[in-house]
Amino acid sequence: MVRMKNQWRLYLGLFFTFMMIVFAILNNQTVSISFGFTTFSGPLILVVFGSVFIGALIVSLMVTGSYWRQNKEIKQLKKQITALKVTNQQQVQTPLVDDVTHDGHYPEE
Repeated sequence: MVRMKNQWRLYLGLFFTFMMIVFAILNNQTVSISFGFTTFSGPLILVVFGSVFIGALIVSLMVTGSYWRQNKEIKQLKKQITALKVTNQQQVQTPLVDDVTHDGHYPEE
């Protein structure tokens, strides 16, 4: 059953691979890109895929930094929760002064 659950990913991957191949075949014209200090001439598909790759790299770097900050904050908050639980447990176990006699025993009723 697990294999069937993830089989849609295979089909989706094959579909996108097929679409990329068709896109590459349809966009094989040579284009010139000027960077200001140099010029690059190459197939349009390389320019498109290169731009997509650079964009994905920039986004992943931005997301990774945010992810690390969030994980660091989560670890700090978990430590704080643990410390508060310990403090709370100690306070619950400590008897109130009014309920205990001076010798440490509960008053008899």
